[in-house]
Amino acid sequence: MAVSLSGQGNRLYPYGKLHLLEGNIDIQATSPLAANPICVALVSTDYDPQSDDQFYSTAINTPGYEVATTPFLTSNVLTSYSAPEFIVRFGGNDMTWLGVAAGSTINKVVIYREGTPGVDDYLIGLFMTGSAGPFSVVTNNGNITISWDSNGIFRL
Repeated sequence: MAVSLSGQGNRLYPYGKLHLLEGNIDIQATSPLAANPICVALVSTDYDPQSDDQFYSTAINTPGYEVATTPFLTSNVLTSYSAPEFIVRFGGNDMTWLGVAAGSTINKVVIYREGTPGVDDYLIGLFMTGSAGPFSVVTNNGNITISWDSNGIFRL
């Protein structure tokens, strides 16, 4: 199953923005050898995002909303643009999860910073909208591929 995510209708967590601005997240950490790489998780329909969600471990992992996670996002890149856009785009490689166990329904993708649970495993972005609108994938032991928006995973 393939899902193409849209840049519209998706968001950064408020605490994710705060930690990005404070320099607590190295958004370009692409190596598993990096101290705190950026990871991506497929999340079940049971997760109800809250504006005060801050840590991956307490908002998603411990309650059991994680369906599958990757070790890290690769080829992270920041690109800045001047007039007329005046934005910074964050991009990375598309992701594929192999043999995702059957029995779950996924309708969210979460980007987070790997770290000590409940201390610095910061949530960064929440993606619930595909290129054709909201998406829902029923897992069946098959592969799931996420394609990021061609304009970047997110923009600032």
